[in-house]
Amino acid sequence: MTKGRRGLAATLGALVGLAGHGLATGLFTQTTTLLPWWAYVTWLAAGVLSGWLAATYVNPAGGIATGCTSCGRVAILTIPMSILLASQASLPTSVLAVLLLAFGLAQRLRTGDACAVPVAEPAAATAEQHESESGRP
Repeated sequence: MTKGRRGLAATLGALVGLAGHGLATGLFTQTTTLLPWWAYVTWLAAGVLSGWLAATYVNPAGGIATGCTSCGRVAILTIPMSILLASQASLPTSVLAVLLLAFGLAQRLRTGDACAVPVAEPAAATAEQHESESGRP
């Protein structure tokens, strides 16, 4: 089930990433001038990498895996910065946007298991555990 949740999160994240990058770069609004070939490659690569990065934040037990504050900053910084860089409409900034997302994904994949991600316990089990610890029946 974990792979299914992460796969769904990657797909939805990629769709949102494609929409965000497409709107920011003017891919959807360009009617009179054609965009260069690399704008489309950047759009696809950034969308897919954004989706994969978002999928690393899915908790295996369900919900969002926040992890430590350092890992949380990866997505908070890389995704908007890549959109900003890609919107500058030049080849070097577009390449930098994709490299930034790839670096963020690599960091998250490399250190994702190092963070202690708390797994949510059901409320009934938590209440029973607190009663048994306090000595009350």
